[in-house]
Amino acid sequence: MRNTAVSILALLAASATLVAPVWAGERDTPRRGLAIGGECEGCNFADQNLAGANFIGADFEGSSFSGSNLLNSTFVECRFTGTDFSDTQMVQTRMTGVSFSRANLSDANLSEAHIERVNFSSADLSDANFSRSDMVFVTFIGSRLASTRFVDAQLHQVNFLRAQLDDTVFRQAELRHANFAEVTGGKADFRDADLTDASFEGAHLQEVDFRDADLTGVNLSAAVFERVRGLNKAALANACGDEQTRLGEHTVNLRACPQEHLSHYEINTASLPRLSRSQLVEVSETLSEIEALEGLRVEILAEVGLALEEHAEDLDREAVQHATREAMREIARAEREIRRVLRDAERDGRDHARDRRRDEREQRFEIRVMEREAAAELRDAEREIAEAHREVEAEIARERRELERELIEAETEARLAGEPGHSLSAQQSEWFSYDMSDEDGENIFILRHNGDVIVPKPAIPPEPESPQ
Repeated sequence: MRNTAVSILALLAASATLVAPVWAGERDTPRRGLAIGGECEGCNFADQNLAGANFIGADFEGSSFSGSNLLNSTFVECRFTGTDFSDTQMVQTRMTGVSFSRANLSDANLSEAHIERVNFSSADLSDANFSRSDMVFVTFIGSRLASTRFVDAQLHQVNFLRAQLDDTVFRQAELRHANFAEVTGGKADFRDADLTDASFEGAHLQEVDFRDADLTGVNLSAAVFERVRGLNKAALANACGDEQTRLGEHTVNLRACPQEHLSHYEINTASLPRLSRSQLVEVSETLSEIEALEGLRVEILAEVGLALEEHAEDLDREAVQHATREAMREIARAEREIRRVLRDAERDGRDHARDRRRDEREQRFEIRVMEREAAAELRDAEREIAEAHREVEAEIARERRELERELIEAETEARLAGEPGHSLSAQQSEWFSYDMSDEDGENIFILRHNGDVIVPKPAIPPEPESPQ
């Protein structure tokens, strides 16, 4: 992807030598001085005086220019991905085809700068100053714009998609056709700004100020504004929205917005639930690059058309057309590569989902096996407990029978010794009541009466008859 993007920039740089720059004036030609180019990852240019330097085709990813003086410098087809430009002086700089993706430009001063085809996506622009600057085809997708100033700036075809606006100042700025879709934040200041045909679709802002702003053709579909100022029936007369539009305490009925052509770059995020954080970051960056390329074909064709009209006598038409065709083919190749990356990401997402479902099935099976084993162990334990209970009851019964037998033997011995009724305690007498047989086979009853055990006396045999 990186090599493809560099190739695109190289072709555009080659074609730039054949066409006239967008802005005319005495500063069109970079001033002679320090020329910087090539690749240098992680280089340190911090606190340097680089005023008037010319950066052409430079790739300084992850480098540092923090605190440097870049006044009146020129940047052409450069890449500064993740580079530190914090607290730099970049007043009146000229930038064409430059990428500051994920760069740190906090407290940078870019006032009165000329900025064309520059990518500030996911960059930190906190407290940066773009006042009185001119911008064409610039992207701030996902950028942090806390306390960033665009006072009296001229912004044409600028994309602020999903940017964070906190105390951002656009006072008196020209923001025609600007895209503020899905922006978030609070205390944004749009007083006296020209927002003709701008889009705030899906935006969520608090304490935003639109006083005296031109809101002609503004798209407020699904926008949610809280504690907003400057929105009244007159200001919103030519704006549009939908049933999801919420404008704080204002209850203005807006006309429906016309249906617009949706981008063909879409990805099924439902298929990416198990991607790692690094993969999600890569997909997000890829989408940012796609959105940054939106309108690039139109831009190239427009520049070539203007060049052919204004400099037809000085330019080689066939050379221009050849360079344009090469650039367009390279862009097509880049788009194919981007689509391949998205397809791979979706396939990885499906693979992760399939692996997750397999893991869940295996886990459910293991749980069922564990439940069956636990139930079998519980049944075995219950059988062991029941068996132990039966053994205890049998032992108690045996001990009771033994005790009863001993008591009966004791009572029998007492009776045979000739003792009259043998008394037992009430506690003992409550234990038994039996009948027995004597030596002659006659029954001998042992009775319980009032707590006493009475052993009947044997019957007195009859006296023998005397002989006659």
